[in-house]
Amino acid sequence: MNHLLYAQHTTVDAGCGNSELIQHLVDDGFEDVVGVDFSRVAIDQLKTRCSDYPEIEVMELNMQDTNLEKKSFDCIIDKGLLDSIACNMQSTTAIGNYVTEVERLLVDDGIFIVISMGAPEERLKCLENYDIDLPNFTPWYTDVVAMEKPLEYDAQENDAEDMSSYYFVYICRVEPKLVKQKKDRVKQQAIKKKKAAKARKKNHKNDL
Repeated sequence: MNHLLYAQHTTVDAGCGNSELIQHLVDDGFEDVVGVDFSRVAIDQLKTRCSDYPEIEVMELNMQDTNLEKKSFDCIIDKGLLDSIACNMQSTTAIGNYVTEVERLLVDDGIFIVISMGAPEERLKCLENYDIDLPNFTPWYTDVVAMEKPLEYDAQENDAEDMSSYYFVYICRVEPKLVKQKKDRVKQQAIKKKKAAKARKKNHKNDL
């Protein structure tokens, strides 16, 4: 990915911790970067360390429910947050909440980038749902890039067949066509529920 692709737009480092990623993004040309994490300690550390970076804002929030404005970000970058959530005992619910919140925050042509140690057969199940009748339908298409992990010592060799030898980058590009399909389906379901409610009310009156 061109590292300046979202340089002029608002980018979120989701689950930033006290990582230097947001500083590296600014050093690479990004002009509006927000670090989000639920750890007050990590956020306080970043506030101190990034005090000389006017391009950076940090927020103590939970990425599963931020209460931030809908469609307020162009790009959300996740370096290890999804992996961390997946280790939670309530991971299925937590992952669902997280992905739904990411979708809510992204603009209609936004991008969600996940850097993970999880192989595609596991992570794609978390990131993609194309059942239009379900509320967690994901209006994006995902590209997967495998990157060999750096060698820890000179004599080390990575096994090309071993998935643990790779990091995986999942690039979820929001597709406006899918966004429209989801909006239309939500409207259809709302109309259907309204009609069903009217029918029940009418039947109740007739019964009386």
